[in-house]
Amino acid sequence: MKRKHSKVSMVLLVLFFIGSMLVFPVGAVDQQINLTVPYYEQETPYYCGAAVAQMWIDYHGDYVSQDTLYDYIRANNIEGSTWYTDPRGLAECVAHYVDGTGASDNGWQPQHQDAAILGQVYDIAEYGIPSASLVYNSAHWMIVKGAKYFEYGGRPYSVYGIWAFDPANRSSSVNSKYVSADDWKNEYFTPITKPALSESHWYNKCVTVNGWQIRSADYAEKTKDMHLMADEEDNIQMTEKTDLSQFALDEMKKLDLFKEELEGSTPGKMLYVHSLQDEYSDYYLIPFEKDDRTVVVVEVFIRDDIADFGSCMEVSSEYHPVPTQDEAMKALDCEGYESDGNAVLVWKPCLQTISREYPLWQFETTDDGIKYVGFDQRGKVTVYDELTDKRA
Repeated sequence: MKRKHSKVSMVLLVLFFIGSMLVFPVGAVDQQINLTVPYYEQETPYYCGAAVAQMWIDYHGDYVSQDTLYDYIRANNIEGSTWYTDPRGLAECVAHYVDGTGASDNGWQPQHQDAAILGQVYDIAEYGIPSASLVYNSAHWMIVKGAKYFEYGGRPYSVYGIWAFDPANRSSSVNSKYVSADDWKNEYFTPITKPALSESHWYNKCVTVNGWQIRSADYAEKTKDMHLMADEEDNIQMTEKTDLSQFALDEMKKLDLFKEELEGSTPGKMLYVHSLQDEYSDYYLIPFEKDDRTVVVVEVFIRDDIADFGSCMEVSSEYHPVPTQDEAMKALDCEGYESDGNAVLVWKPCLQTISREYPLWQFETTDDGIKYVGFDQRGKVTVYDELTDKRA
């Protein structure tokens, strides 16, 4: 009996080993690539495309001013009356200033949104080149410069998230922003649906500008074995006992994000921000602080009772997302407005604030309706009568 038991044990051990190999095959590892793209903040509210072109071109070794790039983009736009930087103008600009590199604008039907993102990851992993994404329903350009993914057979297989530079971000002059794959898809890289653009060549499409003149059909073939991480992989159901700061920290630890910066840090005061547009989720801004300053800021999106880890970013300079409520009230008073002090934090992609890291106070004034208060691009506390739609 003992001999028979040993044979059975050996068979079970072999089967377990084979099963483990199927689940975790040889050559399957977590991988990260974050290209050394230089960061440039956009110099005017409508230079997001020029700033993205500047970062992309400088990555290949040439510095060109944003004024020069903007002029070239405008001269090559095919829908210039509608856009500051349309996708064709940006593609032509990159192709012109980077020797030996073509570039193409790609409009993706919403059902091929995953393939668009996977194509950008493919560019990074295979060619070591960044690409551009039109985000917030055509309001803004960002540059995609890195990715974190599960690699199998030497190629990306399951994509956890991407690294991007936002040219409107005042707090990150050194390090890029990590955005989870599901939230890049759902909260950033959204199709163009604005009625004002209904006649556009890119209407109802998700838009990227990619190098090497690879078209969307080619990406669909090259990325057919790749996929984005499932949405539920970084979600939790909230209860009265849920500690969102700990949840955010656990997610960053799981992904090995900002390990050095977070060591010895403590969570600061969370800010709940209401989205003013239904297509975007409400969210918490969660700062992590060390040595009396914020070192990492996290976005956690809230959908009903689900908390979704959205993004995180190292803060390389002093970070103040909004004025204090007292400062905002004082600014209102200086402008001659009265309020009972009730205010909520709000955000939507607009000319006054394109980055979620900088929401605005919304006040109901006594006689003049709703007013908004926040920091302008220079850090001055500013009162706004309305929030202006922004276009890329």
